[in-house]
Amino acid sequence: MRLILLLSLLVSACASAKNFTLCYEEWPPYALRSDEEDKGLVINQLLTAASHLSWHVNFIDLPHNRCVKGVKSGKFDGALFVDESDGLNLLQPSIAEWRLGFLVKSDHPAQTSSDIFHGLMIMALDYEYPEILIAKLNKLPLVRKRVTYYTTNDLDTKGLFNYIHKHSADVMLIDEVWAQLTIKRMKLKLRMLSPPLHVEPQYLGVAANQSKSVIAALEDLITQSQTTAQNKNTESAETLAKKRD
Repeated sequence: MRLILLLSLLVSACASAKNFTLCYEEWPPYALRSDEEDKGLVINQLLTAASHLSWHVNFIDLPHNRCVKGVKSGKFDGALFVDESDGLNLLQPSIAEWRLGFLVKSDHPAQTSSDIFHGLMIMALDYEYPEILIAKLNKLPLVRKRVTYYTTNDLDTKGLFNYIHKHSADVMLIDEVWAQLTIKRMKLKLRMLSPPLHVEPQYLGVAANQSKSVIAALEDLITQSQTTAQNKNTESAETLAKKRD
């Protein structure tokens, strides 16, 4: 009888345990691969939530297009940091914001992103941009050149930013948060123009034929991750207030 009960408990535990594989392209500070570990603001939140739920989540760092194709083919359960242009089903709520703006050299005459640009603009070869952003760009007298934004080390990153730093191009369309972190860390003589040209919410995306049970579980994971993060922020604020008192 005890053996039957034990086997029943083991079967129940296995049935409730969930394992997912999610892919992403490195995007500091939200997701990155460092010291053989996947980390970053979003990944850490998802890992904490998975731990609370006794689930396991495996992350794979890939170029964005390969990540999206892998989800559509069924190789991965989901992709981080996708939007409507990627052709996946987007799970609510959003997990980050893609704040796209113009990067220029420090001595560039433009003061804001609303200034008219003339010259060559660098864009990512690897991404599909939102249609509303493309419509805005179509109104600007800029020649566009697409290059890969996928970087795996500081040398790659420096090479990307050299398009602007060495005057190979006049302006670069790039994520504001990542660019500002990189400029500060690498002490580059570059700057972002304000305000961002476009802000696009980013989601965890799944294939159109993904099972309802996986979709429900991943939505629970997202909700749990954000609830945990909010609670942590509240606790930090309360601790800081007590110290001030």
